[in-house]
Amino acid sequence: MSRLRVHAVGASVVIVLSFTMVGASPAVAAGGGLAGKSSEQVVSIARAAGVAKGSVHITEIGLWGGGRNGTESLDQTKTEGREVDSGPGSFGNGTILVIKGVVYVMGDATYLINSGFSQTQATTYAGKWIAFHKGDQNYSFWTTDETIVPSLKDDLPVAPYAKPEFTTLNGKKVVKIVGGAKKSSLENGVGTNTAYVSASPPYLLVENVFVDASTSTHITLTFSKWGEKVSLSPPANPIPASSIFSP
Repeated sequence: MSRLRVHAVGASVVIVLSFTMVGASPAVAAGGGLAGKSSEQVVSIARAAGVAKGSVHITEIGLWGGGRNGTESLDQTKTEGREVDSGPGSFGNGTILVIKGVVYVMGDATYLINSGFSQTQATTYAGKWIAFHKGDQNYSFWTTDETIVPSLKDDLPVAPYAKPEFTTLNGKKVVKIVGGAKKSSLENGVGTNTAYVSASPPYLLVENVFVDASTSTHITLTFSKWGEKVSLSPPANPIPASSIFSP
C-alpha cells in the first residue's frame, strides 16, 4: 500500500478549497479527442486506458506536516506489484512484493513498527523477508493499492470537480482535472487531487498531486512505462507471517 499517503494526514480536518467545485463539471473547452468531455468522462477514460495497458511504473514523492518527506518507487500489473519505500527518521525504509497472491515484506525496524509490528518483533525481523498469505493477520493491509486497478481507482480524483482545462506539463499537452481525494488516498479524505491526463491517445494518466494545505501535505505521483514488462521473483526462504502474529 502507499506508505506515504497513509501517513500523510494525522487528523480529520476540513479545508476550504481554493477553486469553485461543481457537481457536474463543464466539458473540456477545446483540443484533441477529449474536447467536449466532462471531468468525470476524462477520469473514466484515463482509468480504462491505464487498465488496458496492464502495467505501469509510479514514482511518488511526498512532503507533509513538519517538513517530513519520503519517496516510493512502484511497478504494478493487474495481479502483481513491487513497492520500494524510503524515508528519513520516523518513516523507515522497506520493500513490498506481491507475487501470485503472496505478499513479501522486508524493512528496517522503524518501517516495521509503522506497519503494525511490535518493538520486539520489529527488532527481531528487521532486514528479513516475511511472507503474508491470504488469511494471515494484516494481509489486506499489505495488498492495498499494490496492483494497477485499485491504484488507479485511488490515484484519480473524485467528484466534486473543478472545470477541466487543457494545459501543458513538462512540455506535454495534458488535460488538468482538479477534484477531491479519496479517503484511502489521504487517510481522512481531506484535500484536493489534481490529475494530468495526456491530451493524446490513449489518454493515460501522466501525473497527479495530492494537497492538504492544512497539514502542509503535498504528494506528487508520476506515471511512466505504461504497458512495459514487469519481472518479479519471490525471495528465498521468507519467514511465514503466521509464525510471527497470533491468529
